[in-house]
Amino acid sequence: MRKRLFLLIFFSVFLLTSNCCFAQQTIEKEMDVQHTVFLELGGNSIFFYNITYDCSFQLAEKRKIAAGLGFQYFPGSSDSFLFSNPFIGFSPQINYLYGQKHYLEIGTGITFLNEREGLCIPIRIGYRYQRDNGGLFWKIAFVPLFGEDLYFEMGTSKLPFFPSVGIAFGYTFKSKKN
Repeated sequence: MRKRLFLLIFFSVFLLTSNCCFAQQTIEKEMDVQHTVFLELGGNSIFFYNITYDCSFQLAEKRKIAAGLGFQYFPGSSDSFLFSNPFIGFSPQINYLYGQKHYLEIGTGITFLNEREGLCIPIRIGYRYQRDNGGLFWKIAFVPLFGEDLYFEMGTSKLPFFPSVGIAFGYTFKSKKN
């Protein structure tokens, strides 16, 4: 009898308290990923434009990281004062974004060129408009370009970079990643 009473109390206490006990649980947090395609005039491009694919990942409530790859092409022309041969350039880039919908964008990258087998390093600081649910995208930035043969003459002095401004327009597609 005593054994049965013990078992009854034990199982009653076990059943009553088991609802209050929690095992370790893994909480699956969805990571917001945004895919953007845009045309940038100036900016990372040594030439006049850059067509770029950009993918951004949410790090925290107001912080994102964006990585992208841009492409530029100019067919060349015999009467062109800039490029007589076809010109192809690629520009991988990485940017840190701070804000929500309206972002401060700070980043860098490398622009590879085939014209003289050269490269330049753009540094970006600017404004970026990108809604969390996708749609119209645009940004504007000051982008100084650093490179071996890049400089800007101001009066009698030379700046060790070429100042550039980038303006971009495109579209953002939103997807979720677990």
